[in-house]
Amino acid sequence: IFDGQEDEDYIEPGDYWENEEGRQHTRDVIDHNPAIQYSMWAWCGQVSGSDESYIGGYLSVLDAFETEYPGKRFIYMTGHLDGSGSSGNLHLRNQQIRDYCVANGKILFDFADLERYDPAGADYLDLDADDGCYYWREGEERNWAVEWCAGHPGDDRCAGCGSDDCCAHSEPLNCNQKARAFWWLMARLAGGSGQTGAPTPSPVPSPTPLHARPGGGDYDGDGTSDPAVFRPSSGLWSVRSLTRFYFGGSSDLPV
Repeated sequence: IFDGQEDEDYIEPGDYWENEEGRQHTRDVIDHNPAIQYSMWAWCGQVSGSDESYIGGYLSVLDAFETEYPGKRFIYMTGHLDGSGSSGNLHLRNQQIRDYCVANGKILFDFADLERYDPAGADYLDLDADDGCYYWREGEERNWAVEWCAGHPGDDRCAGCGSDDCCAHSEPLNCNQKARAFWWLMARLAGGSGQTGAPTPSPVPSPTPLHARPGGGDYDGDGTSDPAVFRPSSGLWSVRSLTRFYFGGSSDLPV
């Protein structure tokens, strides 16, 4: 696996596909490393604010790369959840990517779907699920990954990696799901059957309690209070159905 471009490992759209300079960086990696068969660029939060034309540009560039490199395949990806549900722009743009991939026989790593469903198939999209596995029910912010692990003690999918920052903005369960899904995808592309044996559960520590400080207030000027929280562990401010952004640290207090 070649991580990043030749001179950078945090790759913005302009470093891979958005402009000619970035596209040339991508060509350089492929040209200088002929053993590479697959290439994927990963969204951060850009899909949330993108319009149909911008996503169309992303799709057309990856398609053009496949024409330019007929022996290579490019893996498409959806953007991470942002709490806006099925009516939000993020879901519409993710569906644009899915529809294109299905219609044109492309390879898709559906990152958003891996954040939408728990291992039992429960769907949290319209409960304002986000990339941290948080969702809202009856005015209360909850976390489906923490809840699922609490109900399935000993499941190895809930095991952490021993470092606080190895699963940024998410929970160990969801990071493990994403990692296994990606390896399964790559194994299938390499000719594997996709069949796996049942994993052997191993003891894991109890889930870390959630610590989210209330930060409610009237954030949109309509005269009513909007449910909001500040998560010190990640610096995330989340106002239900309005906004979410990362700013601040563990010692900050909402006022």
